Amino acid sequence: MATTGEQPGVEEAETAWHSLPDGDAVLAELRSSRDGLSADEATARLAQYGRNALTPPPKPSFWRRLWNQINTLFIWILFIAALVSAALQAWPDMGLILGVVVINVSIGLFQEGKAEKAADAIKAMLSPTATVVRGGERVTVDADGLVPGDIVVIKSGDKVPADLRLLEAHNLQIQEAMLTGESVPISKNTLPVPAASGLGDRKCLAYSATAVSAGQGLGVVVETGDRAEIGKISKMVSEVQSGKTNLLIQMEILARWLAIIVGVISLSTFLLALLHAHHHAGVAFQTAVAIAVAMIPAGLPALVTIVLAMGTTIMAKNNAIVRQLPCMETLGSLTVICSDKTGTLTKNEMTLVAMRSAGALYRVSGVGYAPTGAFTLGDAPLPEEGAAAVKALLEGALLCNDSALTKEDGPGGAPVFTPNGAPTEVALITGALKAGLDPAALKAAKPRVASVPFESEHKFMATVHQVEPPQGAGHPGRRVIYVKGAPDRLFPMCCSQLADDGLATVAGAGGSVPLTLPFWTAAQEELSSQGLRVLALCRAEVPTDEDVSGLTADAILARKADPFLTLVALLAILDPPREEAIAAVKVAHRAGIVVKMITGARPRPRRPPRPRARRGRPPAGTARPPTRIAPPRARAPPAAGDHALTGLAIGKMLGIAGNGSVMTGPELDGMDDDALRKVVPNVNVFARASPENKCGPPRRARARGGVGLAGRAPTRVGPLAAGAAAARGGLRLTPRPAPRAPRRRLRIVRALQSVPPVPQAATAAAASSPSPAPGSGARRAERPAADRAASPGDSLASRSLGVRSADVTIEVAEDKDEDELSTSSYGGSHIGEADRAHATHKKGEPVRRKARGVNVVAMTGDGVNDAPALKAADIGVAMGITGTDVSKEAAKMVLADDNFSTIVMAVKEGRRVWDNLRKILLFNLPVNFAQGGSIFWAFVFGLHDMPLTAMQVLYVNLVTAVTMGIMLAAEPAEPSVMDRPPRRPGKRLLGKLVLWRCVFVTHLLVILVLGCFYWGATEGLSLARRRAEAFNVLVFGEIGYAVTTRFIKASTFHPRALRGNPWCYASIGVTIALQFFLTYTPGVSSFLHMGEGMSGVQWARAIVSMVIVYVIVEVEKKLVDPVLMPVIRPVLQFLEDHTPAWLSMPQPKVFKGCKRPAPRVKHSEP
Repeated sequence: MATTGEQPGVEEAETAWHSLPDGDAVLAELRSSRDGLSADEATARLAQYGRNALTPPPKPSFWRRLWNQINTLFIWILFIAALVSAALQAWPDMGLILGVVVINVSIGLFQEGKAEKAADAIKAMLSPTATVVRGGERVTVDADGLVPGDIVVIKSGDKVPADLRLLEAHNLQIQEAMLTGESVPISKNTLPVPAASGLGDRKCLAYSATAVSAGQGLGVVVETGDRAEIGKISKMVSEVQSGKTNLLIQMEILARWLAIIVGVISLSTFLLALLHAHHHAGVAFQTAVAIAVAMIPAGLPALVTIVLAMGTTIMAKNNAIVRQLPCMETLGSLTVICSDKTGTLTKNEMTLVAMRSAGALYRVSGVGYAPTGAFTLGDAPLPEEGAAAVKALLEGALLCNDSALTKEDGPGGAPVFTPNGAPTEVALITGALKAGLDPAALKAAKPRVASVPFESEHKFMATVHQVEPPQGAGHPGRRVIYVKGAPDRLFPMCCSQLADDGLATVAGAGGSVPLTLPFWTAAQEELSSQGLRVLALCRAEVPTDEDVSGLTADAILARKADPFLTLVALLAILDPPREEAIAAVKVAHRAGIVVKMITGARPRPRRPPRPRARRGRPPAGTARPPTRIAPPRARAPPAAGDHALTGLAIGKMLGIAGNGSVMTGPELDGMDDDALRKVVPNVNVFARASPENKCGPPRRARARGGVGLAGRAPTRVGPLAAGAAAARGGLRLTPRPAPRAPRRRLRIVRALQSVPPVPQAATAAAASSPSPAPGSGARRAERPAADRAASPGDSLASRSLGVRSADVTIEVAEDKDEDELSTSSYGGSHIGEADRAHATHKKGEPVRRKARGVNVVAMTGDGVNDAPALKAADIGVAMGITGTDVSKEAAKMVLADDNFSTIVMAVKEGRRVWDNLRKILLFNLPVNFAQGGSIFWAFVFGLHDMPLTAMQVLYVNLVTAVTMGIMLAAEPAEPSVMDRPPRRPGKRLLGKLVLWRCVFVTHLLVILVLGCFYWGATEGLSLARRRAEAFNVLVFGEIGYAVTTRFIKASTFHPRALRGNPWCYASIGVTIALQFFLTYTPGVSSFLHMGEGMSGVQWARAIVSMVIVYVIVEVEKKLVDPVLMPVIRPVLQFLEDHTPAWLSMPQPKVFKGCKRPAPRVKHSEP
């Protein structure tokens, strides 16, 4: 237990409170008692441990945030330009430039002001008051006054005020989804568990800020404030640093290049004007400043912001809310999406998918809570008698049920089914409705007379129903007890089974035969091997002389020695995948994105151990001792294989199972970082991943010393726990390091971010590989032979994306949403020849790009436990419906519909944003360089007058370039945007194509501007008319170039260029109208030094110049890849290789393999 006086850098060992043998040992460790602490002792401990509150992280002040926005090279360049304009008394120039600065800084402040609030959201979740026992009396105190050793009373509706070790639990259920990811409340007890157990398995602990959903309990405070689990998460969130996005880094490098280029050309112009043209020094300096202002793309920051803002608006309409603008660009470079299972990839609606009776295996169609679907036998519908028998079989599932499913009218009159109660029971109600049962009528006909509620201690529920009315005194009538629960608990209490599925047998009182246990065990194992949750449904006749008014679970368990139940059926339940998620996964795969599923859900029912004793006696170890003389043994954590099978089953249905390798949380904990980096790229399903697994920085090499669990992550246990464990022999202790503090943060995310992307060809090879890398720790979950024989790619090609087995296939809807995700915004799927050439080889085979850089990772999450991983990922994606405020504040994007397909839509939008940013650079940089180049080359060629004035240049820079840039910013996605692999991580915005176009188009525009300017001189036109013509030639040339830039490589000689972007016509119309306004409006034209207007011939030359630019660039598109780039690329590559590091993109650190083979980790059997 850490104190406020602990030394910096020294962390005290944590006590594994959940492993201490009983409540008395915990109280002894804390020097407390069931009467609680005295008032004086509580005050002393409050001074020692500090308040039960989270330490707030330091926040940047407004001035610090303002400085961060200003302190960019682009802004400083604009500031310098404004200062120089002021020195030359060019006040309009200075005002326009400062206006651009103010707009950009204001937008940045507005966006960044929404971030860094995750710790505040956690703080708001803590309970304000608590009921404690102090000095033997119950009192209510402020929750921040709790100290270790306080005795706390909790009940239904309360928030747990601190981390508690439970001393008493009466039907206590706590909702821990925010910490464990489990969607249903956890039943609590007082039994210890091994120290290595995960958060979700520590049922003897109650965690701070979780909600009590049922029952009541008594616990002792073991951790408070920052030492509580939620405090550790708050600390992780505060410590995780969000790095700069690729876009911000690229813009900084671009600004450095522009500063150098502008400086060199401005200096050269000054020298030419002074020495070659013999201008006065002041005039030469003013000319150099004009060129600098012309070449600085002052409107580029605003255009970048507009592109990102348009993207966020479009995504918000599609249920994706982006909280940080620069992250829009990052979405387009995603190589890996790590998604939660429940609610994101799946519907979070448990569904009955199969029923195994003595006579047949029935399949159930339809997914979700809506009772749409039917029972089938094989692929054939049930005959009338078979349907009636199924109804009779399911009566017990409907009667032995405490949940409800309500039907309401939704939007448009469509029915909406709302569950109320346990998801598993609601699934049974839906299945009964599909079979045709009427819940109200059935419950009225067979009223309940007694019941035993479900508790985690016995894992079953029982109800007694009056099937026939009483016949008089001493004849209570026929009564039937229905029991449903875990098969391993009910099999030992069964003595018989239904003989067949005949209606007379199912509905009658007889028709039972002796239980064939091997048959039912094999059936249960077969269903469980597919990741299905299996429940057993049993019934029995209640003797007429038996009083059931005091029926208890212990009374039922006492009859294990004399089994009395008849096994009716096994019910298989699954949280099915979303139909749209299956289609979205296909689109993601086609786009070269790897989808990984990380689930932290609680275990599904395990396969029951095969009994080794005779029938009628429970298997060894399952009987509860009549008295507890010795302290209870620590419970073993759930078998990891169950989670692996569930995850693999969902992964196969979604088409992301890959080579079938599954990694569980305990296996991940047992691996060092080198081994994890080696394995994680080829494992797509992670089951039972704790918060530490999702997010933990690399662990250091371990030194010897300390105590820990063999084969597990190092965990400190208190002296009592260690002694008790050693005495029991339940834990195998081995020398382990003395860990500093549990620092396994960001493990999966960091491992993926430190290795290169896996090319699609490698992924396909991995899918067909027989096993994971040796020593990797990953394993293949056991599954039926039919699954092992199937091709890994079958799940992508088959319409029946189900769990293939001998009898069960879970059907899903057809992929109707796939086209919706990939269709272009132009209303068709026309892909130009350039696009096809870009996407395929000559023989038609897909391009396999060489993987470079490291992965760009998106991580989804909804709980407090996910916040550190969300913040550390390149794109953290929080759930808008089920997500906590903490996860939303830590994430960069929020899904309003909690749907995986929305992420894929966001990726498409991110790629569109990247393409449009490139288009804006392709347009802006040549235009700006042409403005400055026209002045520069005018001096080189000895022209005495400048073709463009400073105000004309500034107008083009801030108005025309931005107006036409908006057209490019609004450009919809190109048709092939989701048919190409992810952009190489670290790929430059200022790539080879952009550099070539800058040189090519700049000189094309310069030739046209200077040519028309010189042509006017040969005609004897005045300087004002010549400047007006040069000005309009430049602007009309921009229009022609902007139109062809709408498609980077594809031709605009296509009908698609006429639709899809209404901004195109608006921008061109506004620009042309402004040109006529500026040319002919008195006062305005004089202000721009072209007060005499233009003749018709001059307008004709301007229009012809526009057409020339358009046609030449279109021809260049056809020649650039086959002819020009083979010549240009070596030159540009040579220049790139000799570029200083500060002008190049930082090279990512790529993991290149393990230095030595990873040791195999052997886990001791629980």
